[in-house]
Amino acid sequence: MWSVLLMYEKEFIGGHIFDGSIANLKFAYDALTRTNNEFVKTPIENGEILISEEPFSSEKYFLRVNEIKYGGNAAWALEMAREHNYFEKNRDLSDEHENPDEPFRAQREEQRFNIAECEILGVSRENGFFSARTPISVFSRVRKLVPQDFDGPLQKTMGDLKIGHLRSGSQVLSLEAGIFKKALSTHTFITARTGGGKSNTMKVLNGVMLETKGEVSPLIFEPHGEYIQDLKRHPLQKERLVIYNQDGRDGDNKIKIAYKRVTVDSLMNIRKQMRWTEPQERFMTEAQAVLRDNWFQVLVETPYDEEEYFIMNGKPFEDDDMGDLQDFVSHLGKGTGSKPKLLRDIFRGGAHIDTIKATKSKLQRLARATFLVADEKQDDMEFIIGHLLNGKGVLVDMASLSGLQELFLSSLLTSEVLERQKALYKKDRKGFEEGKYPTIAIVLEECQRVLGKGEDTEGNVFRSVVNEGRKFLLGLIAITQQAKLMDPVVLSQMNTHIILGISDETDFDLLKGRVQKSIKNLEMDINQLMPGEAIISSPTSPFALPIKIFEYNQYIENLKRKIPSTTTSSNFSLFT
Repeated sequence: MWSVLLMYEKEFIGGHIFDGSIANLKFAYDALTRTNNEFVKTPIENGEILISEEPFSSEKYFLRVNEIKYGGNAAWALEMAREHNYFEKNRDLSDEHENPDEPFRAQREEQRFNIAECEILGVSRENGFFSARTPISVFSRVRKLVPQDFDGPLQKTMGDLKIGHLRSGSQVLSLEAGIFKKALSTHTFITARTGGGKSNTMKVLNGVMLETKGEVSPLIFEPHGEYIQDLKRHPLQKERLVIYNQDGRDGDNKIKIAYKRVTVDSLMNIRKQMRWTEPQERFMTEAQAVLRDNWFQVLVETPYDEEEYFIMNGKPFEDDDMGDLQDFVSHLGKGTGSKPKLLRDIFRGGAHIDTIKATKSKLQRLARATFLVADEKQDDMEFIIGHLLNGKGVLVDMASLSGLQELFLSSLLTSEVLERQKALYKKDRKGFEEGKYPTIAIVLEECQRVLGKGEDTEGNVFRSVVNEGRKFLLGLIAITQQAKLMDPVVLSQMNTHIILGISDETDFDLLKGRVQKSIKNLEMDINQLMPGEAIISSPTSPFALPIKIFEYNQYIENLKRKIPSTTTSSNFSLFT
């Protein structure tokens, strides 16, 4: 849309800097501009990016308008307004004017001017784009943007994951912008009020990550079924995105996770939902230590006593094949020894009966999830890890799961990915540092459920990813509607923020102190963002970037036109 801006390239807007400071510059400009012998309002708007060139060097200052005020003599303007009021109420020119409803009024354009207050976004020099350390010279000329203003170093700061076009006020420019792939491992926070364009943004971001030739592997937890059908239209879907669901419909993979993947640590991620008590946690820890990978299956499938045995098996209990705990451990380890048939006998003298029964009941509730299977040969975990390490994306459709099951499955997969990345890093640290492995980006909707205020921190795998994932090329893309529900410590560890509209002052104040590039002067702009408009603040962005997110359908059509010349295989082939 540069053609919109080009019309001003030769038409000076009448602005010169006259006052302010390095933090808040002010320039005056004519409120009216004469065009073809007609007066029009000078097109300067809040949020617009303008240019002021230093007259005594080659420096180019980028300014953003944060406030526009009336200029001129206030007393004169007040009297003029009162005269207009009087004229409107008392005029009767029927005998004095051929067109009494439209009498001539002098525009007095020389008396009308506005004052714009601006922040300095940065200074463009031949060797790069820098923060301003000194104000621009007084009386420097202010003008509109032209395409050449983004040539050179500044253009290289707009990200390599392009998700939209740069905006200047309400004008959408042709320059594409986004975030950098390398920033994904330092975590991304996305917040949007209802109707702000979150779903479209995530579809575009997920699609762009698939374009990275295997440099980024998104692990997408899809709780509502918002993305799956649209991502299937992505021209690279069959090549770079593997889809799992709960029933194998539509030709997708039915996800199956073996009982042996369930650990006590993974259950701590749903501590609040399961209401684990301290005795229950101790009992599960003891069971896992003794029964190793089989602990979950044994607790779920083994009756506690004779009564429960009869209910589960439909026949009376026979005690001719009982053994003690030592025999059972031997049976698990070597396939020999007698196998106790009752939990009472396995943990004789251990946890209280009520603790064992309550724990067993809760675990059986989890075991009813469609994705859990007893047969470890059916387990999909190795395949999922392999896809991610090969640079492919994995989408897990959870729309049919309950909230508890959804969190449990997300925790299981995230825990396994984190542990694998740690082990791989320990084995090949140099490979991580040299870019041998892809960045894995975990997409987590409604993240406040596990990263919110007051949530348990002990054993929370998502907090572990936030705290230590960067080193292991593991990043979190956390999404929520309300930043105020998040733990402030977690927010402070999110290096990239994509803001799609905030209507709550508390949310803005919370983010204002934690974003990498300042948004303190953008409260009005953020509050007025239209659906699909966003502000990106990242350590690698030159300033808080105002952008218009690509519309997903148009993004797909454009991608299909260029995909024949860009399609290549993944750069990563660690697994086959």
